[in-house]
Amino acid sequence: MSRWSLMVPTMPLVLAWVVRMTASKYADEVVDAGDCLLVRRGSVQDRVELSNVLEVRGEGLRDRSQITLFLAQPGKFGRKIFFIALRNRSFWFQSSDDLSTHNDIAEDLARRLNR
Repeated sequence: MSRWSLMVPTMPLVLAWVVRMTASKYADEVVDAGDCLLVRRGSVQDRVELSNVLEVRGEGLRDRSQITLFLAQPGKFGRKIFFIALRNRSFWFQSSDDLSTHNDIAEDLARRLNR
């Protein structure tokens, strides 16, 4: 039996596992409730007070950004919460300024933390 006969059937399983492990860190839903964020991943929900958020980072591309919240006290999802924020702009009608990694959601959360 050759190496390829074992590798070919197992590659999709390995790839599926990697994708699942990578995607499982992201929250399914984050709702801004003013003074807190309601975070859900699967059937687990957590209420994250903005006063518990130390830092907000936003990294992204044209139509979506990864937002990372760093917490002072760990919640149900640990000290970091990751979620993907979609932008409301159409890809086809973006100006060159919109193609940057600038993220309004991360900036808004950071501004509210510094009040």
